[in-house]
Amino acid sequence: MSSGSSFSIGIDIGGTKIAGAAFTKERREIAQIVTATPDSYSDLVTICRDIVFEFDRKTEQKPSVGIGIPGPVSRYQGSVFATNIPCLQNKLLQPDLEKVLLRPVRLANDADCAALSEAIDGAGIGCATVFGLIMGTGIGGGFVAHGKIIEGVNGLTGEVGHLPLPFREDSDGPVVSCACGQKGCIDKSISGLALA
Repeated sequence: MSSGSSFSIGIDIGGTKIAGAAFTKERREIAQIVTATPDSYSDLVTICRDIVFEFDRKTEQKPSVGIGIPGPVSRYQGSVFATNIPCLQNKLLQPDLEKVLLRPVRLANDADCAALSEAIDGAGIGCATVFGLIMGTGIGGGFVAHGKIIEGVNGLTGEVGHLPLPFREDSDGPVVSCACGQKGCIDKSISGLALA
C-alpha cells in the first residue's frame, strides 16, 4: 500500500446503524458498507476496523479516515458523549481506533459533518451560515459559518436535542428522563425512537 492516498474513507456511526463509504479525491463514492450498530464497544471498534480494512483492499491504498458520531467530541481525549450509543460512554474512541487502524482518525459530531456537507456541496452552497438538523435515532444539530464548523467550547453549538421541548402539551406524551441526565429533552420527544 502507498503511504499517500487518492481516496478517503468516511464512517457514520449512528444509534441504529454504521455506514461506511470510500471516496475518490473528487468526492465520488466508490464503495459502501452498512451494518447494524452493536451493543458492545469492542464489537463497534472491530466493525469500524473491518470496514476500513475492506476499503483499504478495494483501493489498494491506506486512505485517510473521518468518522461522524452523535454527540459532542472531546478534542482533548478523543472521547464522545453519545447518549444513544451507551457502549461509547467513557471510552476513548479516537485513540482506540487509531491503534487498530494504524493511522490518524478524524472524529467529529455527525450533525456538524452533515451541516458542513450541505454548506460545501448541498443546499447551503453560497450561504454565509448553515444550520443542519439530524432527526434519526436521536436529534442533533450543527452550525457552519463561512465554510467552517462552529463547535463551541464544549462541542455543543447547534446541539438542540438536549434542550427541553418548548411549548409542551398533553398530546406530546409524558416527560421522559434522558440519558444526558435531564428530563423532557427534544431528543426523547421527537427523535425516531421517541416517535416509534
